[in-house]
Amino acid sequence: MQSVIELYTHDLKGYYRFLKERGVDVNEIDWEQEPNRQGFGFRDCDGNSFGVCSVELTGQGGGNQEIPKAHPFVSRVAGVEIPVTDLKKAVAWYTETFGMKVLGEPERDWEAAMLYLDGGERLGVPNFYLVETHDEQRLAFVNSYTNITHSVIDFYSANVEPMLSGLHTRKVKMNGASGFYDPDGNSLAICSAVHRGQVSKM
Repeated sequence: MQSVIELYTHDLKGYYRFLKERGVDVNEIDWEQEPNRQGFGFRDCDGNSFGVCSVELTGQGGGNQEIPKAHPFVSRVAGVEIPVTDLKKAVAWYTETFGMKVLGEPERDWEAAMLYLDGGERLGVPNFYLVETHDEQRLAFVNSYTNITHSVIDFYSANVEPMLSGLHTRKVKMNGASGFYDPDGNSLAICSAVHRGQVSKM
C-alpha cells in the first residue's frame, strides 16, 4: 500500500511518538529491531495514506536547507507518489512536460523513478515518485458539491497560457480551465498563484 504524500521530518522517532500519543493509525515499528529505519506510514482521519521520511538526498543543487519552525516535527512535503502503468513512458512524459529530471538512474529494472523539478532542492520542492502499478485507481477526486473533478497536484508556472497552449497542441486531455490529465488519468493542474504567506520578504 503506497502513500500519495510523503512528509519530511528531522526527527523520525519524535514524530512517531507524537502521532502515537494522539491515537493516529501509525505503522507499528520496533525501533530496537530497526534502529536505522528512515521512514514509516500512517493514515489520516479519512483513511488517506501518508508517508514520513528523514532522508536527505543530494544531487539536486544547493540552496536554503534550513528547517522551518512552523511545526515541531514536520517541515516540508518530501514527495508525491504517482501511480503509472508504464514507468519508462511516464518518465518520458513528465520530463518532457515539466522539464523534470530523474534522480539516480537505477542499474537494474525500475521499480519506481524519482523525479525532481530542475532547480528545486530536495527539501524545498517535493520529489515525484512514479510507481508502476496494475491498480486502476488514479490521483483524481470529485467534489461532492460541484461535481467537478479536482487535481491532486498543482504545478506553478509564471506563464500559464503558453503552457496550456502547449498542452492543447500536444492533444493532452484537458480538465476545466487549467486542469489536465497525464497519460494514466492522474488529474493535474497548472496555476500562477503565489500566496503572500508563503513568500519570504526580500
